[in-house]
Amino acid sequence: CGIQSPSRIIGGSPVDTISRYPFMAMLVFSGEQQCGGSIIASKAILTAAHCMDGETIDSTKVGIGLLNRSQANSAQLYDVAEIVIHPNYTKAKYYNDISILILEKEIDLNQYPPICLPSPKRQCYNDLTVIGWGYTEPDGDYSEQLLEVEVPENNFDDCNAKWENDLCLKKQLCAGDVGKDSCQADSGGPLFRIINGRYTQAGIVSFGDSCSKKYGVYSRVSGFRNFIDDVIAKHGGGYMCEE
Repeated sequence: CGIQSPSRIIGGSPVDTISRYPFMAMLVFSGEQQCGGSIIASKAILTAAHCMDGETIDSTKVGIGLLNRSQANSAQLYDVAEIVIHPNYTKAKYYNDISILILEKEIDLNQYPPICLPSPKRQCYNDLTVIGWGYTEPDGDYSEQLLEVEVPENNFDDCNAKWENDLCLKKQLCAGDVGKDSCQADSGGPLFRIINGRYTQAGIVSFGDSCSKKYGVYSRVSGFRNFIDDVIAKHGGGYMCEE
């Protein structure tokens, strides 16, 4: 897992080939890309709970191997069998902002390797990257092509103060810098780094203060390993890879 195969992005650069990030998923609602996600198992897509507000398995498709938004209606779309939202998700404060989509059919992991998952132990990160098709300016429009940008992890105490001490260290992390951030429509996408030569997911794009500012907030994947493991075991999400 976590290897290259054989909006909310501000200040990013275009990704030239999907083989760089084969685990990236495009969430398509009623024919339009609205969120991102990541392949974590052969039938499981990790994303944000708020992306699934008001959506059903009938309105949701998952695009795999897609580089451009214009491909959202291509044949590379997977039907969703189940939507599993964290039982303690709180919409008003984005607590437990995580969900897993179980697909109808398996993804070929030889062609699209999943991203690695971190251990349950909380970690500090450097050299993080976030990718997505979100806005390229706070008042702009979607990016047609998948974008990437490197962002630093923020000091949690400073970030928590920015958000009125309303965050949870175990379940959330902060990242971003002036001019480098995720933005609208990047929600649900992965925040990750390379550990031992493999891409390991640190966070899920959750929310922020406008765009292109510090202190974007992400659901901390390590804090939800029990939830993820339980869903995969119960719903048959398939093979899953550790960092």
